[in-house]
Amino acid sequence: MFDKLRIKIPTYARRVLRRSTLNDILNKKDNQPSPGSEPAFDASLKSYSSPANSYQYTPLSTSAGEIRLLKLLPSASPEDPLCIEISHHKLSSPTEQISSPRSSLASIRASLPDRWTAHEALYLDGRIMFHNKVEIHSSWTHPDPNVSGELKEPSSVQQQPELEPKYEALSYAWGSSGDKESALVFDPHNADRDPKCLSLRENLASALKHLRRPDLSRLLWVDAICIDQANLEERGEQVRRMGDIFALATRAVVWLGPASETSSLAFSVLRNYGGQVVPPPPEDCDKGTWQVIEDLCQRSWFHRLWVLQEIQLANTSSILQCGEDSIPWPVFRSAIELLTSHAFDATAQRFSKAHRALVICLPMVDLPLDALLLDNTSRKCSDDRDRIYEILSMAPPRFRASFVSDYTASVADVYKAAFIHHVHTTGRLTFLPMVNQRGEPGWNTWVPDFRQNSYLYYSLLGAGFCACSLSGAEMKQVSTRSIEIPGIIVDTVSRIRPLDAINSFADLRNMLETAGLERLQSSLYAPNTSLLDAYLSTLAFGTFREWMSHEYYPTLDQWKDIVKGLWPWLARAHRDEDRHHRVRFCRTAPDGKEELQMSDDPRPSEIPVPKPWQPLEAIRTRDDPTYFCRFENTETGEVINYDPRLSASSLRERGCPGRDDTTGLRDEI
Repeated sequence: MFDKLRIKIPTYARRVLRRSTLNDILNKKDNQPSPGSEPAFDASLKSYSSPANSYQYTPLSTSAGEIRLLKLLPSASPEDPLCIEISHHKLSSPTEQISSPRSSLASIRASLPDRWTAHEALYLDGRIMFHNKVEIHSSWTHPDPNVSGELKEPSSVQQQPELEPKYEALSYAWGSSGDKESALVFDPHNADRDPKCLSLRENLASALKHLRRPDLSRLLWVDAICIDQANLEERGEQVRRMGDIFALATRAVVWLGPASETSSLAFSVLRNYGGQVVPPPPEDCDKGTWQVIEDLCQRSWFHRLWVLQEIQLANTSSILQCGEDSIPWPVFRSAIELLTSHAFDATAQRFSKAHRALVICLPMVDLPLDALLLDNTSRKCSDDRDRIYEILSMAPPRFRASFVSDYTASVADVYKAAFIHHVHTTGRLTFLPMVNQRGEPGWNTWVPDFRQNSYLYYSLLGAGFCACSLSGAEMKQVSTRSIEIPGIIVDTVSRIRPLDAINSFADLRNMLETAGLERLQSSLYAPNTSLLDAYLSTLAFGTFREWMSHEYYPTLDQWKDIVKGLWPWLARAHRDEDRHHRVRFCRTAPDGKEELQMSDDPRPSEIPVPKPWQPLEAIRTRDDPTYFCRFENTETGEVINYDPRLSASSLRERGCPGRDDTTGLRDEI
């Protein structure tokens, strides 16, 4: 056997295939275990585990763009110790190596006629499907016969180029720091040098043993081994490169853990559904079958923070592995989306615990930064600074390009830097509504705590609320703890009442009558909107049928019998193709039947655009906030993503009440 492998495997690697591995290395062939004693193999491994023999990292060359890669040496026995090599390699940036002939999904959608949209067919490795939203039918070819090339019949998602070095990236949950196992690190440049010892967590050691081949080595990138975790400067630099590392790998290998009694059945069911187009009826699977899928989706990998960018940025050749079973990532994604596609039927009720798996499967790379952060607050991580650093590779380009991960900074300083940097790169105060909860003592009142769920902000975002509309942010940092922001006085809080006693519409009506129902319904809050309308909208987070456009939401008229007739304009939340809710302004046609919609707020239309600004077509980029527009300064060429009519200076000129500082955002030093 060894003769056949001699060409592929170095001498010391061949030795690990025998039970006497370490004895051979130490030339202790005469040390045979006596009856009742520990095997010489295990005793030798313990001798390597002394602190004096620990593996010492060699610094990476940042200027050369180096990363470390792990060569997992082969073994025919699962009980043999892990034997590895660690070496340095230059990793070029994606712009130097990757060029894809495929048109982006956004450009494909932009070329479609009205009522058509396009989606990636995940179960076919990203082939584009065209769907008519009105006539309800689909096609593999572009509905416009005049388009040509890639737009007409787009190819699969990725055509992986020839990259060097060729390696796989491991995505896994670190697991408990309690139980450790040692790996032997051999010198790739000196086969005669004794190996060093590297301590690994139990879950990683289990993954490497399952991934180890019997006769061939395997080149991997594994964060716990390939990054010197004790070197904070290197750790920060390598974290910034993790997006490239996973994007340039031949594939990502997701390790879900050892096999269980039901994991093989779960993989079998997912493979079956991953190739289907129509969601299966709930009765197709018994309760036990649904349970094994839920059990698989409850594994720790689905709860971890770092796995999001790792699998989102990996290519479609990636796999999920559990024990010896594996499933292609596109098939798994398709199965999970298919099984959860009916949000309110019995299937989803049985499958509710798999929500975390669904979130991971949905595309996140094009989401705004606030949405990325909100999706991460409940995920687990060992370092809270990673709640920002983890999403850097998926963040909008301007934020990502100039925000630096720094593990020497405190959690509060990292979150404050993210807030200030986001204001500068987007021109918005998007994060400000997240500050409803405070961090530890000394936390700035205006800095969000991204470790905590901001349910209020998430609800307002999902319902399409946006009080500042298209107004740009004007912020001045007056000290390390204070900022000043000009604002408009909209109203004054006159009374605060607890809502604990409201359990029915009758309770709500009694409370409104006590607060002055007649005054609420006769007072205008905004044009064509009574104070009562605004009050009820606030209580319900705007989840009326008029806003949400779903039959299962109540109408505003069902909440009250005050408003009669049709409103000239109505603001509704509309879910766009990027899964984000944005306001659409609607009104009825003269015949009272057809509804007209527009994305621009009709209210400023009577106000002239101040010179030298002119409106431009609003084409979204990754750096834009949820609500944006485009205006260009014809004299300087400056382009902004907010309406100059809604700037603080313009509002002052029109007599809007306000003040130049927001005292609630100023902390005592």
